[in-house]
Amino acid sequence: MERVVTVTVGETDVAYPFSVLAQVSVVNDTVAEQPIVVLYQPGTTSALDAPQIATSRDIGSAAVYDPTVDGQVLHFQVQGEWFVDEETGSQWNILGEAVTGPLAGKKLTPIIHGNHFWFSWVVFKPDTIIYGI
Repeated sequence: MERVVTVTVGETDVAYPFSVLAQVSVVNDTVAEQPIVVLYQPGTTSALDAPQIATSRDIGSAAVYDPTVDGQVLHFQVQGEWFVDEETGSQWNILGEAVTGPLAGKKLTPIIHGNHFWFSWVVFKPDTIIYGI
């Protein structure tokens, strides 16, 4: 019943477990020579864990982006409530938008990804690399 965010680049499939993302909040990675950043933020309640959403648990949300801005690959970390790139110190939100700093107004390019239960993904993609394992 593990939730994962999944990415396919070329012939390579990678799954990032929500349980790992909840611990690290940011994954700067490379998949098939493509730099990516996976951002995780708590605050999204599951609609599948309880009869009423109000009594369900917080599973968070994840998004995947190309971290390249103006030809420069950015590397992210979490500082307080923000994602901050190490190169300029700009603050970013989960939507991939720089809200303060030298890159304010810039947007990261989304990478197509899915939020799945692991069991439903692995049936179709059994050779998936699992991040963190």
